[in-house]
Amino acid sequence: MITQLQIEAPGLAAATQSLRLEVGQKLAVEITLTIGSVTESAKVTWPASEVLQTTDASVGEVVEPTSIRELPLNGRMLIDLVLTVPGAHVGFGAQTGSTNPLYWRPGQRSAVVLGGARPNANFFLLDGATNTDPTFNTQNLSPSPDAVKEFQVETSSYTADMGGAGGGQINIVTHSGSNQFHGTIYEFLRNGAMDASTFESMGNNHLVQNNFGASFGGPLVGRKTFFFVNYEGLRLVQADAQILTVPRPGRNLG
Repeated sequence: MITQLQIEAPGLAAATQSLRLEVGQKLAVEITLTIGSVTESAKVTWPASEVLQTTDASVGEVVEPTSIRELPLNGRMLIDLVLTVPGAHVGFGAQTGSTNPLYWRPGQRSAVVLGGARPNANFFLLDGATNTDPTFNTQNLSPSPDAVKEFQVETSSYTADMGGAGGGQINIVTHSGSNQFHGTIYEFLRNGAMDASTFESMGNNHLVQNNFGASFGGPLVGRKTFFFVNYEGLRLVQADAQILTVPRPGRNLG
């Protein structure tokens, strides 16, 4: 978020500075006021992003709205964008969503290794609230990418306001609306018409997947309170072929 900071004092020239604040960021600003008339001002241009964080020793990165909006996501799983952060790669185990369905949450795919820690050592936050499944430390609620403004991934050396697990810290912030009306509408269609048949499919690769939704936000009365709503639906129909081995007919030797 970019904002303007203006400082004024009697007998001193006003100073205006542009600030860029990201989720979970602490920013120290030093401004010097010069002697002058009240009609004079000094404008200081702040760089778009700091290369070196001087307020804490945490290691991580903020995934910007441009990346959330434009990078392709298979299945629109926001957790896949964590893999764009240095020090993150795909893990294994129950967090992959590929083990027995009695022991995992379908569709979460939270097996991400951050800073060399185990996939079940990560901690998830959503708008400041805990979003971690207590069973396997997976992401409890996977928000729609259209509803997410930005999110921060910290891999090590967290500050005192982070914690809850020894692995990575994933802090997601959703949209809160603005003083102008904005919205999106979308639908993604996949089918098996052009898909190759694998050996396991036995020639039946039927697939029809519709992923659709919309989001809308804007001001309420007085433009001091804002709203934002989002809906995402998934309709999936596909063939599930299974290969079984059965015993051959036995011989009656009696």
